[in-house]
Amino acid sequence: MKNMFLIFAVLLAYSASAQIEILTVLNQKPDSRYIIGFGGMLKFGIPVKESADEINVEVGLKYIPEIEYPDAYGMAYLPIKIGYMYSFDRSGTGFYAEPQIGYSVYGVRSFQNLDGRDVDERLTGPVSGLSFGYLFPTEKVLQYDLSIRYENIFYKQGAFHTIGLRLGSHFNFRKRDY
Repeated sequence: MKNMFLIFAVLLAYSASAQIEILTVLNQKPDSRYIIGFGGMLKFGIPVKESADEINVEVGLKYIPEIEYPDAYGMAYLPIKIGYMYSFDRSGTGFYAEPQIGYSVYGVRSFQNLDGRDVDERLTGPVSGLSFGYLFPTEKVLQYDLSIRYENIFYKQGAFHTIGLRLGSHFNFRKRDY
């Protein structure tokens, strides 16, 4: 427990970000039966050398309801990912790309099969993603981030592909020197 607290404290010493996301599933039929869902993420970043890049760790929760029965069926998962944010103009603001890899530590997909029976599948497995976004200049303490993200989740019964629009707010706990 002390080690987890130490890791959390080190990550907070650099920067943190809270993000919300609107997303949907891109799979072909019959797995395209989902409407627009939402997600929330916390991301912690550590700057790399003297560039504007950062290595980050992200924990999130995502939920996408089904079209026909949104109150009863859908999918939800909890991914933990590590990534690398590459700033194109090397200033720490502006356009960036961010590949990430990780694992869905918990998830479930609920639906009704063709026989009318309820099915629950576990959505645990590798996760990969790629974001392209724009990091706005810092406004005193806050820094806003707008991005589009493509993400894959691989699990025992198959894979899902999602696309989402993210809005984030970065909280810098120390000033960047570059």
